[in-house]
Order: sequence, then structure tokens, then C-alpha cells
Amino acid sequence: MINSPAFSRDGQRISFLTTRANIERNVYETTLHCYDRREGRVREIAVPEPLKSAAWGEDGNLYIHCAGAEGATDVFAWDPAADALEAAFSLPASVRAVVLDEDTWLLTEPYARKERNEDYLTITETPFWHNDSAFTDGRRARLALYSPKEKASRYITGEDVHVLDFVPVPGAVLYTAVSFDRCRHEMTGLYRYGLDTGETETLVPEGQYRISAFFTLRERVFFAGSDGKRYGRYEYGGFYEVAADGVRLVTPYDAAVCAPNVSCDSVRLLGKKQIARSDAFFFLSTQEERSVINAFSLDGTVTRVLDNVQLAGAFDLFEDEIVFMAASESDCSELYLGRLSSPEKAEPITHFNDFIRQEYDLSLPRYLEVPCREATVHGWMLPPAGWREGKRCPVLLYIHGGPRVVFNDSFSVEMQSWAARGYCVCFCNPMGSDSRGNAYGDTRGRYGDVDYEQIMTFVRTAVNAFPFADPTRVGVIGGSYGGYMVNWIIGHTDYFKAAVSERSIANWITMETMSDIGLWYVPDQAGHSLLAGEAESLWDNSPLKYADRAVTPTLFIHSEQDYRCPREESMQMFYILNRRGVDTKMLYFFKENHNLSRSGKPRNRCARIREITAWFDKYLKPSEV
Repeated sequence: MINSPAFSRDGQRISFLTTRANIERNVYETTLHCYDRREGRVREIAVPEPLKSAAWGEDGNLYIHCAGAEGATDVFAWDPAADALEAAFSLPASVRAVVLDEDTWLLTEPYARKERNEDYLTITETPFWHNDSAFTDGRRARLALYSPKEKASRYITGEDVHVLDFVPVPGAVLYTAVSFDRCRHEMTGLYRYGLDTGETETLVPEGQYRISAFFTLRERVFFAGSDGKRYGRYEYGGFYEVAADGVRLVTPYDAAVCAPNVSCDSVRLLGKKQIARSDAFFFLSTQEERSVINAFSLDGTVTRVLDNVQLAGAFDLFEDEIVFMAASESDCSELYLGRLSSPEKAEPITHFNDFIRQEYDLSLPRYLEVPCREATVHGWMLPPAGWREGKRCPVLLYIHGGPRVVFNDSFSVEMQSWAARGYCVCFCNPMGSDSRGNAYGDTRGRYGDVDYEQIMTFVRTAVNAFPFADPTRVGVIGGSYGGYMVNWIIGHTDYFKAAVSERSIANWITMETMSDIGLWYVPDQAGHSLLAGEAESLWDNSPLKYADRAVTPTLFIHSEQDYRCPREESMQMFYILNRRGVDTKMLYFFKENHNLSRSGKPRNRCARIREITAWFDKYLKPSEV
């Protein structure tokens, strides 16, 4: 998969990374490439492993970051003219690093406020862990200025502040951060640190806005976010300016900013998702089932820059030119180069994934709109590859996570693999999904209600709308929020012949107390909280309450280090079905987290697909097993 495209300072070269799974070594191998526009060719740059990232310097060299000892980053400089690579310097362990000048780097350094005891943990904060990071009590990310010559850091933020993001601007650094008062605050503050004065100014206090992006245009400070007062934690508010007399809303914007929320397993969304120029801010957004690039201008207008692809990813700009990653219904991601004045004429400059279209019999999704309760639901049916007229094939209903995520018709590896095995794949975007505004995306307190009805209406309509679908052999699969829906579905209908529930939610009570986002997510999305004395309401909306009704053979999949939807959620469901004699099984992946299906170890991802397919084969294609 391609990611992180970047123009050189003179615009004549474009660097980017590719990531491939090495099944034998059970690792992902990242390779650095450079496209030379004068030569019209892509070349591979040999660098020490493991490669982390690369960025062009003002001197024309490409500075390559590789993982060093004890979490440090070893930086190498590649001179493209001489094709020479040499060690430059090392950076301390950091979350993110950006060069300010020849001897100053701005970075976030991990910091532990407490010494660890080898025999036990002392926990004083909530949340006490984070997905894939185990226990996080007392751990922070501090903003620092680092001098490679002196090999010393000068901290900008204190021990009690956790920095989330930062943006260097002329003469200063803007950053967002949160503090802790037993519990971590969710709504961040926005701050400005003067590089000359050494003083920090609070621009937006904590607790007022959820900030998704921040930037300056002609020295005026803006941010994208919302106060969440109408639609909760997933609300889209718009673009705000931080003025002398306070914060003011400049432009309402009812869509994601810097969040390409398309669910897709063929794209790796690493690289720039936003770029601020002097008079415009370019950003990725998700609208009407597509990931697009828009621009916010000083006059407050938002205009579309790129929308002629199903999924746009990381991008970079040089004068009137844009390089961006994109995927379509029949292609994995490739890099495209074009002009801002005519982006629809962009041409691919890479062809790494052409072999997929050339060597495999791919299936193209069929679009479908279904009138449902409260809204028309948009979705697709992927036919089985090589379908012959007159043959009816089993159907898999796929429910996305989030729920503020969206499916579209861009290339999906796992969906194509099921189509190749003779399955139809049905997928849609019920209310709660992203890309159609706040009102459509707001299902707070209504999980298992309107979304359940819409999903069932869609799949029943879809299986009867296409001649290749067999309405008597339908299975269902979903992960995270989709796992919640699978758990809810098997307790409310016997329509499906088999089910797969991944990294799911079963019990809102344990979810609120154990998840790394439970203290914010559950009161907001479930609409109730234990702290408000609403345990009964949480239980009424928990799939576990209805598990004693389930008769559908169900495979549960969970990961050891999933602290987003902890393993207890699947285990509770498995326990009830197993005790009741329902055919069930649970796969428990060691050293994996909530992102198993997207970034888990290659062998584990292969095992997951094999197990899921075998489970559906058993119940939907028994004569072939």
C-alpha cells in the first residue's frame, strides 16, 4: 500500500512509501521511493531498516527517519543529486518530530510521571489503558525543542499536560493538549508557544471544543471543531477563528475535517491530511460516501478541490500542483499527479497494483438505494466473481464499525476474496454512518433501533433485487460497532444462517467501565451512564441481555490487547451461547489489538480471513465443505 507522498522543495521529485506484508517473516516491510519528474521514473532508495518516515529539507536533501535503539530515531540524509546516503544525527524517543531549523527539532517525547514497580501497578487515573498501549497511568507526551548538536531537549509543556498535536507557524508553535483531574479531559485546549518569548498563551481553554484541526492563514488562527452541544461527541460544527475578543464561528461545516472515514482495507492513510497555505487550508473530508479534498479560504468559503475518485488519501501541494493517493472500485491505491486548476485530469505516476486487475477476476459493486424508516439508505451488492446466470449464491451482510464510518465502492481485499469464493457481499450505510451530516449520523441512545431496522430492510431488499443472491442463505459479519450490531441481531432475529462478531460490544455496563474511551463514548452514544444511576437503561440496550434468545451459529473474534472494546465483551457473549448449546467458537489473538483486521500481523490477518470464510462455508455452503 502506498502512503506519505511529498514534493521536494523544488517540486521536481516526489518521495513516498510503500508497505507490503512479508508472510514468511510475519512483518510489514516499508520501502522508500522517489519519483523523478525529469526522468519520469520511480526508483527505490535503499535505507536501513526499519524505516519510519521521510521528509524533505530546505537544503534539498531527503531526511529519512529509521527506528534506532531504545526507541530513538536515527536520521539519515539522502542527497538525490549525488545519490548518497549518510548518517546525520539521532533524535530521542518521540511520538512525532518536525524540523524547525538546522539545529532545532520540534517533537513530542513520551514521559512517565511515575516510576514503574516490577511487581504491581498503581492506578490513579481514568482511562487506565489505551488500545495497544497497555496501562497508561501517568504517561504523557511532552512538547519539546531538541538540539541534535547539544543532544538536549528543552520542554515546552509540563509534566501534567498531555500533548495531542502540534503545528509550527511563523515565530510560534500551536498545539492541542489535555490535562488530568483523576480523569483525562476529552475536549482539548488550544495553545500558542512563542519561540522568541518562551511564553505560552491559552487560545481556547479546555472543555469548550473538540478540535479536529488548527492552522493559521495570514497570521489569523483558525480551528475546525464543535462544542458538541447539539449532536454530542461526533458533532461537526465548522471552522472557527480565535480572535482578540474570543472564539467565533466563521463557517458552519457539516462534515469531517482531516478525517477520511471511509472503511477500506486497501488504503493506508499515512501522510498529510491537511496543508495550510497563506490564504487557504486544504483538508481531507468525507462526504456522500466518498473521501474528498476540500479547501477553506480566508473569506470563509469551502470549495471542492478533488472529488472524482472514490477514496482520496494523503496528499501534498507544490504551487499549482497536487500529488495524492487514491483508490477506485477496481484498483488499490496509487499515486496521482495533477493540477489544482484541473485535478480531474490527474494521471497515475505509480502502477504497483496493476497486477491485481490484470491477474484476478474482480467483481464490481452494484449500487442500491433503499427507502427505510426515517431515511433512504445507500449501499451496494458485490456479485460473486464469475457468476453464471441462473445460479443463486450465498450472501454476506457486512456491517461497518464506528458508527461514524462509511462504506463506499472502493476496492476491498476481503470483500473481493469472498466474492472470489462465490459469495455476494452486501454492505450499506444506515443512520449513524458518516458522510451525510450530523442529523443522519446522530443515533445516540438509539443503537439497535433505527439502525437495526434499516439494516434489515436493506439486506432483505438487496437479496431480492439481484438474480445472483440466494435469500435463503444469508450470513452477517461486523466489527466494533458492527460487532455490537451482530450481537444485537442474533438476539432479535433468526434470519441469518451464520454470524461473525469481531471486537464487539456486548454489555454497555462493562464497556463504560473497561474501555479506553468508555467514560466518554458510552454516556454519549448509549445515552446513559452508571454515574447517573442508569444501569437498567444501559442493560436494556445491551446485546448481552438478549443473548439467551440467540440461535444463530456465531464465531467471535477478539484480540488480547484490544482495550477499545475489551475482550470481556466477546467472552460474555460466547459464554451465554456456549452454555446454551448454540454452535459457537471464539478466536483469541495474542499480542493484537482493536486493529487486527487492518494492521495485525500478516499471518494473523490471513488466519482471520481463513477462519471467517470457513465458518460461513460450513453454514452457507455445507455441500461444498
